[in-house]
Amino acid sequence: MLTRSMLAVVLAAAVISGLVACDAASPATDAKSVLLPELSPAQDDPMVPVVRGLIENRLRLPGRIEAYGHEVLSFEVPGIVAMVRAQRGMTVQAGSVVASLDSEVLNAQIGAERATLGQVLGELTVAEGRFADERATVVRALLAAAAELAVRIHALEVLAARPAENEVRVAEARVAVASGVVADRTVDLAVAESTVDAVIAAARSLRILCDLELVQAQDELDALPQATTPVERATVERRVAEAVSQLAEAQANEQQAVSPEGPPHVRAARRDLVTAKADLLSAQSELAQLVAEPMLTELAAAHAALVSAQYEHDSAAERLDDLDAGTSTIGADIARLRAEVRRIDGLVTTLEDRLTKLDVIAPFDGVVARALAVRGREVVEGDPVLELAPAGKLVFEAVASPAQAANLQVGQSVQVTLRAFPDEPLDGTVVTLPVQIGHPSDTPFIQLTMEWADKAVTIGMQGVITVVLDASDRVLKVPATAVWTVNGRSFVETLIDGRRRSGQVTIGIKNDEEIEILTGLSEGDMVFVTVRS
Repeated sequence: MLTRSMLAVVLAAAVISGLVACDAASPATDAKSVLLPELSPAQDDPMVPVVRGLIENRLRLPGRIEAYGHEVLSFEVPGIVAMVRAQRGMTVQAGSVVASLDSEVLNAQIGAERATLGQVLGELTVAEGRFADERATVVRALLAAAAELAVRIHALEVLAARPAENEVRVAEARVAVASGVVADRTVDLAVAESTVDAVIAAARSLRILCDLELVQAQDELDALPQATTPVERATVERRVAEAVSQLAEAQANEQQAVSPEGPPHVRAARRDLVTAKADLLSAQSELAQLVAEPMLTELAAAHAALVSAQYEHDSAAERLDDLDAGTSTIGADIARLRAEVRRIDGLVTTLEDRLTKLDVIAPFDGVVARALAVRGREVVEGDPVLELAPAGKLVFEAVASPAQAANLQVGQSVQVTLRAFPDEPLDGTVVTLPVQIGHPSDTPFIQLTMEWADKAVTIGMQGVITVVLDASDRVLKVPATAVWTVNGRSFVETLIDGRRRSGQVTIGIKNDEEIEILTGLSEGDMVFVTVRS
């Protein structure tokens, strides 16, 4: 059902569309007014006077509070998100836990690895016990073989002392000498092998010393001032070159010392022993050819016993060397188990370190700009938790069209009204214009700094920027609801002789509340206003 005010507006529009005809039918009527049906002002829209005063042309832009200069907090280790104590706009304190990963799986993994470590340690203890028993057995066998070898050598010496031809005695002497040389070379080899660790340590120490000398010489060269004479610089460069040469030689010696064949003196001792054994075999062969019957059989038997004893002795010595070098089967098992212990121990250490990094801690007092982690989701190292803005560093962001942004400039003062505080406008200043952050390139993004005072503002609060673009003082103005426009022409309604009449007016500055009247009305004239529900 049409109200009387709505009917008046409809009729006025109809009358204006035929303004000329109406004017011809009523020559006594004002050329810029139209007669409307007589309505009682008391039962229709209220009337207000035309007044003089200040009117402002305002630009209003919607926006909201956002973070400024945020920092992204991330997970340091992978896992399942167990807790997130951060929501957009939430205030957090430095040192507080904002998110945590589930520790149950990690603790179970640590427990399983520790159990495996205990099992491997048990196997290693058993293997080391077997190694100790086997080495003791080999040492006893070596001592017994050495004693047997001494007996056989003595027996051969007794046989060799019997009267014989001159050539036999010479051959026997050669065998004795060769046997002594073999014994000496065996001792030399044992002594050389016993000093391997010392040689390696000495070579390594020499290499480290040369390395330090090179660093010192290089530092001295780098620290020379520009005013250094060529002679002084050449002296230092010569020291660097000598240090490089000495380091290369020390590194080569260290490589030889730690090589599988052993240091040079060990390899030389082995070669000498092989040569001595070859000489002994040659002398023994010559003696065997010279010994006549019936002594030949007895000497051959003594020599065979000596060779057997020597073989047993050498075999026991080689088994002991294999054990000490870790090349035996039991030694390889021990090395494998020790490597496994180191691996598991390192893994447990890594997991325990990861256990200390399950919590994400706020590094400073701030406001959550955006929460990114979701409870129950699997994450990897570096996945973001949230964006945290420093406390107090909030800005008001508004979106404007290019045409609207053209009316603004950095440093311009504006007024912001938040929905949460509609009756308490705040002062702000434009700091960036435009900023393209997550918005279409044709939509400038305005940022303002605000004087928050004691307002409890949070990220996401919405409001409106109000910018005064133009203003005029002491001008005629009426409420915005008193003016209506048809086909680009503006009109107001007045009361003349008890009847509502529409009159054309020329308007100037306007805003949501008021409109400037340039022509068509005078100060004090009464106009109808439409009551907005």
